[in-house]
Amino acid sequence: MPSAKVTGTTSFADYTFRIKAVNQQGEGAWSMESAPAQFNYNIATGGTEITATRADGTLWKTHK
Repeated sequence: MPSAKVTGTTSFADYTFRIKAVNQQGEGAWSMESAPAQFNYNIATGGTEITATRADGTLWKTHK
């Protein structure tokens, strides 16, 4: 199943999405626009920084 990664977001900003599925003939239609969503996160600095890759392949950085 194809997927997409969302990058370059700004914390506490509203984002809306539309998707388009295409059949084997290359035909498809755009979905309705989603409700606004936010990708909130914290930016940590200082301390001891540890970077780890989880089993699902996501990269996590911690500060202690």
